[in-house]
This record gives sequence, structure tokens and C-alpha cells, in this order.
Amino acid sequence: MKIMFEGRYSTTAWAGVNQSAQARMAATAALAESVGGSVDAMYWCPGDEWDFVLIVSDIDAGGVMAIKKVVGESGAMVTSRARVLLDADEFDAATPGTYAAPGS
Repeated sequence: MKIMFEGRYSTTAWAGVNQSAQARMAATAALAESVGGSVDAMYWCPGDEWDFVLIVSDIDAGGVMAIKKVVGESGAMVTSRARVLLDADEFDAATPGTYAAPGS
């Protein structure tokens, strides 16, 4: 599974990023690896509502929660979100369940 994290840094966290984006990326990769994942890509987004986009592979819901907990506790993020990414094969393999619309 791939997860896309988007985040906005706190003022304090920006100080570290401004010193070395490479060091921030290495620390992020180490965090992803600590929960069994690996970083596919990390991009900074100047002028956007998010400061960065991070794509992590081989991570489950528990790993996502662990990352959000540790980063949230650190105060490094003002806000963040995580989204599941599916490729075409994963999308096609998703079998719809049974659903009835309200009132039907």
C-alpha cells in the first residue's frame, strides 16, 4: 500500500528544514523505515497550502497512525493528512461490497 502524507510545518520545524532539506528527508526516511515502510518521494510545495508531500510504500494503517502520533506529539506539524493511493491494478482488484442507498 502507498500512502501520501501532506503537511504544513510549524515555525520551529521550518528552522530545521531551512538548515538542510536533505537532513529532513533522511530523518523522514528513517521514521518510515521504523514502521516498516520506505519513502518513494518527498517534495516541498512552495506557494501551496501544504509545505510538503511525502509518498511512502509498504506501510499499513498501524504504521500511518504511528507516524502521525510521533510527528503530532513533536509539534513539528501545524496540520497534516494521509491518503491511501491505489494504482490501476489495486483499484480494479477492490471488490465493491453490498450497499443500499438511504430510503431505497
